[in-house]
Amino acid sequence: MVNLFDTGQAGRVLQLKSFSLAFLLQNYCNVIADKKYQLADWRQRPLSSEMLHYAREDTHYLLYIYDVLQQELIAKGFQVSTSNPHQFLKQAIHKSNALCLKLYQKPHVKDFNYYMMIGRNRTLQSKA
Repeated sequence: MVNLFDTGQAGRVLQLKSFSLAFLLQNYCNVIADKKYQLADWRQRPLSSEMLHYAREDTHYLLYIYDVLQQELIAKGFQVSTSNPHQFLKQAIHKSNALCLKLYQKPHVKDFNYYMMIGRNRTLQSKA
């Protein structure tokens, strides 16, 4: 991904109480987010009407939150240094970019560990 602004990273730079979207929605938009489908399997098609509603509700306020967080980052930077008011905004963008550059590496199960896990499971199953 490119040009991603992570609201969680901005929240960290602003040292908010929480960095979750649910917190940001409640704090800035006075909306209580229903996270019922947060961990749902979004690969399934067609999406249910409930999942579509969840997705719309979850993303509806993002641009507003983005604008507010940017303004707060600049205001915080201006309080610290009038010559460099964008320092915290740049920090949030840098953290967002660093997050985008991370590559997921699937964990490899080592043979010994694999057999140890199987052995433990067999022991636990035989005791049950």
